Amino acid sequence: MIERFGPPDTWHCSAPMFMDTRCYGQIHGHEILKRSRGGSITDMDNVVLLCDFHNGLVEDFPDHAHREGLARHSWENDD
Repeated sequence: MIERFGPPDTWHCSAPMFMDTRCYGQIHGHEILKRSRGGSITDMDNVVLLCDFHNGLVEDFPDHAHREGLARHSWENDD
């Protein structure tokens, strides 16, 4: 993960949605396709960096997150 995103002190939230809201909390890797749906935490194309606040919004508003590309269904292809 560090190779792709650089050292942790350079990480920033990359939430494309709710941009009128401020980031809050630590930065973590968010899985676009959750492991429970067949995703992988080691696939860097499946991980986006989000702050605690925006990660919470993704979890609370899954339909919006899906439209923004921050969530995928298990039946969706990468095509």
